[in-house]
Amino acid sequence: MYSEPIPLILAGGQGHRIAHLYPGLPKPAIPIAGRPFIAWILFQLKSFGFNRVFISLGYQAEVMKNRVQPFIPRGMKVDWSLEQAPLGTGGAISATVQNSGCHPDYWLVMNGDSFLAENWACKIAPLKESVVSGSIIAFHGEDMTRYGGIQMESQSSNLISINEKSSSGPGLINAGIYCLPHEWLQESFQEGEVSLERTLIPSWLAINRTLKVITSTAPFIDIGTPESLREAEQFMFLIKKY
Repeated sequence: MYSEPIPLILAGGQGHRIAHLYPGLPKPAIPIAGRPFIAWILFQLKSFGFNRVFISLGYQAEVMKNRVQPFIPRGMKVDWSLEQAPLGTGGAISATVQNSGCHPDYWLVMNGDSFLAENWACKIAPLKESVVSGSIIAFHGEDMTRYGGIQMESQSSNLISINEKSSSGPGLINAGIYCLPHEWLQESFQEGEVSLERTLIPSWLAINRTLKVITSTAPFIDIGTPESLREAEQFMFLIKKY
């Protein structure tokens, strides 16, 4: 029987490029427009109908929990998953999934430091009758310098690759939102830090697993640099629908 996806937010990073602005504060907990940034994601997920969310923590985990707890939407259950050592994005996902006790067909994996202002859940969730595959959201951006550029097959919209953050100019940019099969994330990975984008996704593509690219033209923000952090305040006030 088909089960609804469960959201999993990656919130373990310190954010080295902005750490000096908020010493000792995890990046997703930085206050933006009256809430910790990650709380905007929680309210968005609640508006989509999700009542349970897993959050993977690392840097200053207790600070993160204390900052976010008062802003959890009413009726939403948050399960906290703590990295005992740096695992990378892929390792953090795997550890959370394997320790969750949950067995949904899919997990909605997303970064805790970025926000896409549309109902992306209705686009990325798999069809109940579909074969096992994953999906990833990409948005059209004017400059790919800071982001991972997406390459996809034009006819099938299947993912070909996620490029490193070195290309410039306009193109499809990784929004950091994925719908990934539970069975993929249950598999054993190499020890140490494992990257979702640089390790797991290329390994899945290498064995002909399919990741569909879902494109978006909605407003997008991340808080990875001092410049984008300043822009986030106005961004959230403008899109205050969640």
